[in-house]
Order: sequence, then structure tokens, then C-alpha cells
Amino acid sequence: MKELWIEIDGSLPTDLKSSLLRSASQVCDVILVGARDVENAKKTGVKTAASSGESDIKVLSIFDEGKVNELKRMGKTVAVKGTIRGRGDEETAIKAAELSSDYIVIKCPDWKVIPLENIIAKVRGKSKLLAEVSSAKEAKLALETLELGADGVVLKTSNPEELME
Repeated sequence: MKELWIEIDGSLPTDLKSSLLRSASQVCDVILVGARDVENAKKTGVKTAASSGESDIKVLSIFDEGKVNELKRMGKTVAVKGTIRGRGDEETAIKAAELSSDYIVIKCPDWKVIPLENIIAKVRGKSKLLAEVSSAKEAKLALETLELGADGVVLKTSNPEELME
């Protein structure tokens, strides 16, 4: 089962965040927010992910082997988030998967298919691989790469209609 996460920017106006949270409560598996928005996201009944606060999934924006191991020992669900700019970044994502991180969330700014193919091939079955996307079109590509696709996507949008699409 593919997963749909939404990342809600903390700097958005409150009414827009509320609209996105309402839409997310209908279609998303996880809501990724900043620490200040965890409480509101939890009210939706959807799993939450954040780098701090009392979220369901602890997000590490910088890969830290010791921190991953510590969080796993504490029984936490861990997501490691990173940007893939080259081979070294791919290796970091693979290492995070080998440490039993539950999720690897990757952003490929120069995109997309080749780094995603490389990482899918190496982390399949070790961690869930999520690709950061900004549109439904990008989500489709990420989910179909190497026929298997990523395990899900993290949609970064401020548009509730894009989320529903």
C-alpha cells in the first residue's frame, strides 16, 4: 500500500493550514508539520511527523547514526529526511535504511528518476522510501519508477486541490 504524506509549511496563514489539515484528514496517512503545529495536526486523527514535539514519527533532517539508534532503542518510529544531490547523498540514504530507519524521505531537486531508481533498488524491504513531490504529476512518476516505485510520497503544497488530486 502506497502512502500519502503532506508536509504543511509552518509559515502558512492559519486559515490555509486549517484547510490543508481538513483535506489531509480525508486522504493522508501522515501529516508532516513543524513542532508548533503538531497539536493541531493531531486533532485530525491522522498520524503526525515532526522533528520535535510529541509526534507519532520522529523526523531527522540531518542523518545522525547515534540519534537513529537511540530513537529506535526507545521504540520510536523514525524518518530520516535528506536531499539527494549526488552519490554521497544516495549512500547516506542507504545507510539510514540499513540502520532500520522506518522511513527515508528524499528530495531530488535535480531529479528525479535516476537517484530514485538507485535508492529504490538498494533500500527495498529495509525502510519505506518516500519521495518529496510538489504535484500530482510528480507523485505519479515517483510511484511508478522502476515499476515498483517509491513506497509513497510527501506532497509539499499549500493548495488543498492539489492534495485532493
